[in-house]
Amino acid sequence: MRQIDRRPPVLLLRSFNDDMMLIVRGARHPKSTDLHRKGMTFERVVQDHLSPFGPYIAIGRPEEQLSPLGAARDYVPDTVWQDEVQQRIRDAAVVVLVIGTSPGLAWELSRLRDLGQLHKLILLFPPADDVVNRWLTLLGHDRTAESPFLPDSVRPEQTLALIYADDLTPIIIEGKRNEWSYQTALRLGGMLAITTGAEPLPARG
Repeated sequence: MRQIDRRPPVLLLRSFNDDMMLIVRGARHPKSTDLHRKGMTFERVVQDHLSPFGPYIAIGRPEEQLSPLGAARDYVPDTVWQDEVQQRIRDAAVVVLVIGTSPGLAWELSRLRDLGQLHKLILLFPPADDVVNRWLTLLGHDRTAESPFLPDSVRPEQTLALIYADDLTPIIIEGKRNEWSYQTALRLGGMLAITTGAEPLPARG
């Protein structure tokens, strides 16, 4: 994918268990016979609305035999995945992180801060029943860090995305958890991420 499209990529960070998460279709696609929309996954929604900003990539689940529809996947050994993620964060134009409870996601989020890349981040609150627990778990990891940065004002049951303005002021986007509400959040996040003149936080480590 990156040999075909040389633009800085859109990087997807998520729990592998979320790869096949479904989402309610938008009102603009009401017909069940629309094969493109049938069984629409959350990952493909992100692809649809962020592909204008760059090629959509992710690191794949090591043992999978066939990649699901959505992001183009690279497969890397467990021994080097952290180095690979950090390099991809640096290279990306936009970084989408779907909140979850795994320590790996908490580490990836902390690296975005430590590498001075928060201005690229779209922190997505997925259409999942456990979204409140996901947020509280991630917030708990952040609060134990040396330099916590997640805002206290997030209402996870209503939030679609947390993004950052050029000066790294956090912006919380709320709405219904359907495709077209996420479209607004993703497009706004993508535009802010590629805006020039951002002042990233100093990198640590």
